[in-house]
Parts: sequence; C-alpha cells; structure tokens
Amino acid sequence: MLPGKFNKLTSAYLKKYFTKKNLPFQEWVIHKNGITHVIDNQHVIKSILTARPDEQLLIAECLEQLDANNSDINRFLKHLVIEGRIGHEFNTVA
Repeated sequence: MLPGKFNKLTSAYLKKYFTKKNLPFQEWVIHKNGITHVIDNQHVIKSILTARPDEQLLIAECLEQLDANNSDINRFLKHLVIEGRIGHEFNTVA
C-alpha cells in the first residue's frame, strides 16, 4: 500500500472512530510549569485529526488496544495532553 494512501486511511479511521465513539464532553484543568490551562477532549480530538500521519498511526494503534480492553478513552486523551503529545494550544487561565 502506498504511504500517502495509508495516511488518508488512518485519518479516515480516526474520524470514524471518534464519531462512532461519541465520547461525552470532558474539560480538564491542567497545571504545567506553574501555569493553569484548560483544555477539553473535543479540542484534543481535533488536534489528533490534524496531527502528522505518523502520530495518527500511533494514536490509532493505541486506541485499538484500549478499546479492546474497554479502557477509558477520555483518560487516554487527557494523558496525551499532560505528556505534551497533543493539544498544545491550551487556554490559559489567569
């Protein structure tokens, strides 16, 4: 399979995955480097859908494993933010 085609399929898979999953809205307050940030799961999902293809592939593989184990997907999304892997555009709280 051609890499470009595979990337499109991964992106399409993620979009379909999140649409089907219909995750409940969650907002998190994250304290990082002495600054308080607010970010929600919908923002993280949008960031995933616009991430680099290699990042999308890794995330898709993780989601597949988490889903197979009936794990909390919102918890995984929050983890991506805390670790600085995705959703870098925080809303800063003064």
